[in-house]
Amino acid sequence: MKLFAIALALPLMTHAETLPIETLKASLDVGVIVSDIDKAKAFYGDVLGLKQTAILQMPDGSSMYRYQTGTTTVKVRAIPKAAKYSGAVREAVGFRLLTFYLDDFDGILKRWASAGGEPPKVMDAGPGIKFAFITDPDGNQIELVSLPSGSTASAVDLIAIGLTVSDVEKSREFYGKVLGIKEEQPEALALLNGAKKYTFTAGKTTIKFWAGAGENLPKHTGNITDAIGFRYFTFLVKDVDAVREILKSREAKIAVEPVDFGKIARIMMVADPDGNWVEFAAPATKPK
Repeated sequence: MKLFAIALALPLMTHAETLPIETLKASLDVGVIVSDIDKAKAFYGDVLGLKQTAILQMPDGSSMYRYQTGTTTVKVRAIPKAAKYSGAVREAVGFRLLTFYLDDFDGILKRWASAGGEPPKVMDAGPGIKFAFITDPDGNQIELVSLPSGSTASAVDLIAIGLTVSDVEKSREFYGKVLGIKEEQPEALALLNGAKKYTFTAGKTTIKFWAGAGENLPKHTGNITDAIGFRYFTFLVKDVDAVREILKSREAKIAVEPVDFGKIARIMMVADPDGNWVEFAAPATKPK
């Protein structure tokens, strides 16, 4: 278990580069659909200690609560009627794990326990580095990583997005060649009979994926509001329509064509080989 967890917990933190697409910040944002907004606010705001920065009204009448960790925004919306799936990280295909690098590791675990959470197993991953797994109120898997004391603000301005995929080569092609993200050296997971973790570094954010534990696993992917859980991640870009032309030339599957999302942003959704939605968003153009 220890080697498997370390392989999931620690992305390579060198050779970071951004997309060969004009982005407005070096980190990605994450979208989470929840069943109960009050429970979600208590978890992401009170337990994890993320700073709430805004509440946005969505065109469908729901509200998006935005929380900040470093330069990453975690966007939380409640869709109570959305489907709810169960299963461990590697027992379904999709966006299955979200890793936070936070400087309040012990404080989070105390608040988690005070809120009634079962104490997780805390593991070591090197000098001064600890990690543990907890779940949000809907059972989504959260990984907490404590970096050594004295780490810079830049070092904790990191998240990792964990995907279980059905075909690693198709996913490598998509993230490496279609999106143009730099691939790091794959790492074998010794306790999984040689299975590998594949890592792609997009600025301050790591996208990491691995094969599922079995054949014909269910897919928890597709339209954002269809299900509870981690549903998409976002690149903030200068020009969504220009990105659309670049990705279309690379034969990307456009799930949602560029559209104005109210007065908030102009967005586009691209589907990866398993149907996970990747959002490209640009700030709404102000009238001249």
